[in-house]
Amino acid sequence: MREHLLGVEHPDTAISLIDLAGLYGQMKKYAEAKRLYERVLRIYERIVGLEHPKTQIARGEYTALFTLAMQKKEAEDE
Repeated sequence: MREHLLGVEHPDTAISLIDLAGLYGQMKKYAEAKRLYERVLRIYERIVGLEHPKTQIARGEYTALFTLAMQKKEAEDE
């Protein structure tokens, strides 16, 4: 809804997307979460830059998701 009202590059759209990505991560829907985190990172990098705290937080959450997904995969492979 926010994306439709505010546009795909709006910071509030990124907030909604990062929340949804976190939810997907909790649901173990890692591919969907990854796609959304990457989209959020592109938005923040364009709007506020690479070093902005919002970009850094999003990158940290993306990294945490990737780490969690890898740990889950390793546990399943054992």
